[in-house]
Amino acid sequence: MTGPGAPATQMFDLFAPGTMLGRNELLATIGEGGMARVILARQRGPMGFEKVVVVKVIHPDFATDRAAVGMLLDEARVAAQISHPNVVQTYELGIEVNGHPYIVMEYLAGESLQRILKSVSMGTAFDPRIAARIVADTCDGLHAAHELTDLHGHNLGLIHRDVSLGNIVVLYNGCVKVVDFGIVKTRDRVSSTTQQGQLKGKYAYMSPEQIRNEPMDRRSDVFSLGVVLWECLSLRRLFHADNVPGILLQILEAKRIAPSHFRPEVPRELDAIALKALDVDPAKRFQNALEMKRALEDVIWQSRCDAGDVRNYMTAVFGDRMRKRQALLSSAARTSGPEIEPKDATFDDTSGLRPVPQLPRRLDPRRVERKRNWLAGVVLGVGVMIGVGAGIRLIAGSFGRPNIVNAKTLEPAAQEPKRVQLEPAPVAEPAPQVTSVNDPMDDAMPTMKSRLRPEHLEPVFADDPPKDAKKDPADNADTKDTKDTKDTKDTKADPKVAPKRDVEPAKESGAKLKELYAQGSELFLGGNFVEAATVYKQALALDRNFAPAYRGLGFAYQRMGFDALAIESFTKYLALAPGVRDAAAIRQRIEKLEVP
Repeated sequence: MTGPGAPATQMFDLFAPGTMLGRNELLATIGEGGMARVILARQRGPMGFEKVVVVKVIHPDFATDRAAVGMLLDEARVAAQISHPNVVQTYELGIEVNGHPYIVMEYLAGESLQRILKSVSMGTAFDPRIAARIVADTCDGLHAAHELTDLHGHNLGLIHRDVSLGNIVVLYNGCVKVVDFGIVKTRDRVSSTTQQGQLKGKYAYMSPEQIRNEPMDRRSDVFSLGVVLWECLSLRRLFHADNVPGILLQILEAKRIAPSHFRPEVPRELDAIALKALDVDPAKRFQNALEMKRALEDVIWQSRCDAGDVRNYMTAVFGDRMRKRQALLSSAARTSGPEIEPKDATFDDTSGLRPVPQLPRRLDPRRVERKRNWLAGVVLGVGVMIGVGAGIRLIAGSFGRPNIVNAKTLEPAAQEPKRVQLEPAPVAEPAPQVTSVNDPMDDAMPTMKSRLRPEHLEPVFADDPPKDAKKDPADNADTKDTKDTKDTKDTKADPKVAPKRDVEPAKESGAKLKELYAQGSELFLGGNFVEAATVYKQALALDRNFAPAYRGLGFAYQRMGFDALAIESFTKYLALAPGVRDAAAIRQRIEKLEVP
């Protein structure tokens, strides 16, 4: 007998390794949920054709449950109609000899987002840009499902209703797949098991309208995806309580906190996207998954994070598990049943996880861009020098004075490529969040931000002109101490001494320094601390003795929570400009930062 009271092994004897379901040879169980079991299989075809697939079968306890069977049929029927690279493919629906249905689906060599975040809790890294890339691809898959139409072109009004970490799978090749359409809502479901007041899905990912049993549309899935994004960025559970009513109450009433509150390295733009998707009012959310995807792409485009970066991350973290899966497939190819323990086949162990202290450098496009710009400048400079030299020789030759150019006059320009030593370092990898000291600017920021200008952050040196003077305070930012001045004079006096690199920059360099400092200050005032730090470092690449940049860098590092780097920057600032008027305030700030 089969049914709720039948022994669990009776039905699954029919699905033992080596059993043929149609043209699919069963190999090993690789997963089991509350209602179904997933079995690895080999699909055979004519002329030696073979493909690895998975077969999803109803758990024996639900084999005679019409509602459970109806849900499986719904999943097969709906998923088979969606053809999109970010949605798991369903190949066929079959019936075994006892009349129980099964689905043949795409084999996914990867990990769920739930397992990825579990690996993060064990010490691996998870860059916010990788998270944004994964969620953006998920948006693509969901939007394809939402746009599904019937044969007459009418939209089916599909809602996934179970978007969660466990139903988003990231493949080892960097592709993202939306899975499990078992409780999908459409206008023409086979099963109609959702009764009045009955909730379907995982409670912590339900939308407010889903909880209230109000009419739902695709924006309900957008809310659930907002929960996924928030958790991937903050690395925390968003809604959690000791009981289900507590979770549902939080979804309806709890204030949403920005992910960057827990991880300062999360860009503010991603904060805004997550919070908009999580709005209780559907009208204030993204109106569809495509809108959310476009907003994420605007942020991702700046960092040039793509599927290749996701692939590199998956390889770095799950390399051992990838090899274990490959061993399973190789064993399956040699025999009718893989020579591997069922426990290993489920891949539930986490022993293969490896800590990843930092992501590949290509994920920091600012460093790549700076290096590219610097190289372009060097090439352009060399080209200009060659062109000028050739022009001078041509002119000299036309007047019969071939020796008019003194080779020594070109020596300083020939040394210019040494600027490679001044390449700015990238912004430091985010450190664990620490408590920052009270910044006087913090309290003033909400009320004074509209009245602040970049020059308000510039240091005021002791020999500055009065505030009502028209001279830009940054003009004095390049002031050197007495020793520097003396060294400069000595260099001029002795033509044999090569000019030092740390002398006062040329006028055009000074203008560029002021421009960069103003740009960095504007970014700082706008709350873009990471970008501000990057621009300050660009200024230091031009002149490493440009004191205001160290001051700005110190403030940016402090606001990001990097106290040690802030202390180092403030200390360099005071060393370069000991006579500044805010020296005492900066020293006091350093002392507060040094307090454990």
